[in-house]
Amino acid sequence: LRPSHNFHQTPAPRFTANSEPIDRFCSGTRRYDHLTDQSHPDHSHLKEVTQLGHGNIYRGEQWQAISTPDVYFTQQYYQMSALLESDVAETVLLEWNDDAGSIRMPLIVRNIPGTDFFDATSAYGYGGPWSEGSPNLIEFRQFFDEWAHANQVVSSFLRFHPLLDNALAFSDIFRVKKMGQTAAWDLSRSQDLVSTMASNHRRNWRKAERAGVEPRITLHPAETASFE
Repeated sequence: LRPSHNFHQTPAPRFTANSEPIDRFCSGTRRYDHLTDQSHPDHSHLKEVTQLGHGNIYRGEQWQAISTPDVYFTQQYYQMSALLESDVAETVLLEWNDDAGSIRMPLIVRNIPGTDFFDATSAYGYGGPWSEGSPNLIEFRQFFDEWAHANQVVSSFLRFHPLLDNALAFSDIFRVKKMGQTAAWDLSRSQDLVSTMASNHRRNWRKAERAGVEPRITLHPAETASFE
């Protein structure tokens, strides 16, 4: 089976005068938790689910049509991130709607080699679920577990978005673990961004300027081999 995700600590970020520390969180279920109903410490408050209720599964163009709070949640980002994963089965966006609001959560679904089972993970970077309004979190968790059970998804790993603070918002229905901190850089505080960089970043910036490096955007480039 695919090894469970390791909760490893990354080196502490370097903070500057224009940056501030932001906590990073993740959530992971143990192997087969979705099938055995053990991925939340106490499920006694959950009612039996006989239907998927107001849940939807989006793929491809349907997902692209949905407005997301950040690029990390877009179908294009997940499609690109899937190229870096092994044994990918599909990318999906789970959506729950009720009278009080909605919840959406993108996932990469991967085959577990040598089995008929799958695991699900957020794409590399920041993600997890995001909500609009005040939807029922418990019903969304029921929908998520029902989807996982119906699709033989036996474990999941979520990376939360530190600026959206969605880890705290969903901590009642997911086990949440603090992974460390990352640096948030407020671009509105200063027009002189170079002066607020860490010293090693300023050196790299000035070295690139002296070398004549110029940034430009090329949409749909015909050739990318030079970046490999």
